[in-house]
Amino acid sequence: MADNEDKPTVQTVLDKQINRRQFIKGAVAVGALAGLSYYLGPKLFGTITTASAGPPPTPGASALYTSCHQCDQQCAIIATMHGDVLTKLDGNPLDVKSAGHLCPKGQGGIMEVYNPYRVKKPLVRTNPNKGFDQDPGWKEVEWDEAIATVASKIQEILASDGPRAIAADDYNTVGPFMNALGSPNTYRCGNTCFYNLNGLQLSFMGADFQNAYLQQGITKYVLMLSDTVGTVENPFGRQVAEAKAGGAKIVVLDPRYSESAAKADVWVPIAPGTDLAALLAIINVVITEDLYDHDYVATYTTGIDELTAFIQQYTPAWAADICGVDASVLQQIGEDFGRAHVAVATMRRGANKQRTGYWKVIHAWGILNALVGSIDQPGTTIMDRSAPLAKLSPPTKPPALYPQAVDGREKLMPTPGGLFDSTLAYAGTQTAFSDALVNGAYPIKFLLCAGANWIHSSPNTAKWVDLLQNKFLTVVDYQMTDTAWLADVVLPCSTYLERNELVSANNFAPVPQVQVRQAVVTGLYDTKDDNEIWSLLADRLGISDYLPPTGPDAMDTQLAPIGYTFDKLKDEGLVQLDQPFTPTTKFKTPSGKIEMYSTVLDQAGFDALPKWDGPSVTPTDDYPLYFISYNISRGYMSMHPWNSWLVEPGDEAVMINAATAAKAGISDGDTVAVTSAYGSLTAKAKLIQGIRPDTVAMLHGRGYRNPYTSPTARVGANENDISRPDTVQGLLDAYQSKKEPLAGPSFRDFTVSIKKA
Repeated sequence: MADNEDKPTVQTVLDKQINRRQFIKGAVAVGALAGLSYYLGPKLFGTITTASAGPPPTPGASALYTSCHQCDQQCAIIATMHGDVLTKLDGNPLDVKSAGHLCPKGQGGIMEVYNPYRVKKPLVRTNPNKGFDQDPGWKEVEWDEAIATVASKIQEILASDGPRAIAADDYNTVGPFMNALGSPNTYRCGNTCFYNLNGLQLSFMGADFQNAYLQQGITKYVLMLSDTVGTVENPFGRQVAEAKAGGAKIVVLDPRYSESAAKADVWVPIAPGTDLAALLAIINVVITEDLYDHDYVATYTTGIDELTAFIQQYTPAWAADICGVDASVLQQIGEDFGRAHVAVATMRRGANKQRTGYWKVIHAWGILNALVGSIDQPGTTIMDRSAPLAKLSPPTKPPALYPQAVDGREKLMPTPGGLFDSTLAYAGTQTAFSDALVNGAYPIKFLLCAGANWIHSSPNTAKWVDLLQNKFLTVVDYQMTDTAWLADVVLPCSTYLERNELVSANNFAPVPQVQVRQAVVTGLYDTKDDNEIWSLLADRLGISDYLPPTGPDAMDTQLAPIGYTFDKLKDEGLVQLDQPFTPTTKFKTPSGKIEMYSTVLDQAGFDALPKWDGPSVTPTDDYPLYFISYNISRGYMSMHPWNSWLVEPGDEAVMINAATAAKAGISDGDTVAVTSAYGSLTAKAKLIQGIRPDTVAMLHGRGYRNPYTSPTARVGANENDISRPDTVQGLLDAYQSKKEPLAGPSFRDFTVSIKKA
């Protein structure tokens, strides 16, 4: 174990913070908030309270260790308490990922707990008609009645159709519950966020190396690909800033002048969907100028001869018109990248990721990093390091999942599997989820949505509203999302600041780290922890023995291999294993090396090198503008528009280049209609210079329509009203025609027209 003698105690950290002006402001703000009341509709919402029992806040402060969950990075935090009231959140300085820093949404977690728009009791729909123009007629019920209602419906469907008629979003803890039911129909948001990235890396690198760990004084050059991660996820944003402070050159390829681009040394406004062309040109320069690391390539890679012959055609001059970038710019990036020692290309989520053919961008990204030895090396892109926690198994092995092959098709909705063992393994099906529910190989009658928001994360909103008319939908959430508005039963769960869990931190972490998440606030409203909800349902259904154990004893079992207990972790906040960072030298591929020429792809019938097939979409006369969406540090996906601390005026606007707007007679603040081949929306125009003239952009996740959420969430429009929907058959066809090995999502493959409304 790591030596903890020099660790600052929670109280010493608190002492440094307690007199900060910022802290005082936070305490005053929360104190004022506790006295506010709102008229927010029926009994569902009322006066905000603190704990339901216990003494009022006492003078002075105390602090507790816990972990954030405002995004998937889950930074370690210190919660400042005044009595039972949470008044401040700060980063834990011992956290290897965040080094004591929190982003805006991390600090805004207080409003997740005390938000007056929380769902406070179980709700059952009384109006069978569903839609945003329909009042659900919510009836508040006790937990026994709510659980009985859901369990009764599941039993009815199991008896008539079996477990294959039940589908769920596999978020956090719902997966074991679905396994206990015997249903294979789960999927995660990773289908559109990163499974295609992970899966493609496995094919030629044998592991997932997407998490950069930039280091001040070591990293000298960072190439960011249409990537808003620098402003969305705290650890990487901090690393970019520190690398730049240490002299690293930051170059951003993005159609929009993003927050990351604003901090870069060079912003390259590349045409949407052309990242691959730019990467191929950069690789061309690195190879033709003989700038690659010959020793690393010879020792740890294969395919350099095939790559050298292949890349000759892809010159900067060739890519210039495609990308809308001067050839000299691509030439300079290639030269600088090859000479930097240490250079790294980074990618995670970005404007171009959800497009046809993005698997080739991932392949080219890996090749570029491999050429300069930036795979799992200090200051570059690294593989996750996870602590060896004990796995928890249910007392009784769950029944086998329902047979997955139906009518010659693969299973309806996949969970991640092995390479190419399922045509839809790893990616894509979230964009075809609504189609699968209507046109799948077998009918789905019961849907379970836990912590997700399909209306804002999946294309074709209108279709979702239609299909949910004849599906029984149960939603587990702590806010009234638009998806929850269409539910039959809403089960209110606790927020992350009201739960006890373990967090195994691996993203962006060079050493294994385990953190505590403990309930710093208790007793707010009639809500329950997710695991307790699944346990209550399992008890009613008679499948409790199929669920793994939960609770303090179970967490002690998990922690036993590293010599910790949950109570000890609560006292210390986190533990880092004494495991020095050791670069990977053996790769889990057929050759044991990074296969720049992928034998796995080749044998499966796909391009073994990332051949350019053209852009995923091009403007037309009817729809002359590219459309992109983006995220910001004050939000994550569609989670945070309801949090008034994290919203600013103008977030909801459509960004348009000022010159483009002038030609269309559009002024700043005008209401405009944005139309694609798949739908239309209206929003306010925001005229800027920092976007390509042929591109418009919208912040993701705005435009809630239900009247029971915060007014801040109901501003703007939902860009999924106009995004391109996939179909199950289309994904199958793409795989079978050898165009998409991972059935990659393509819902950003569309262009738009825009005019004054």
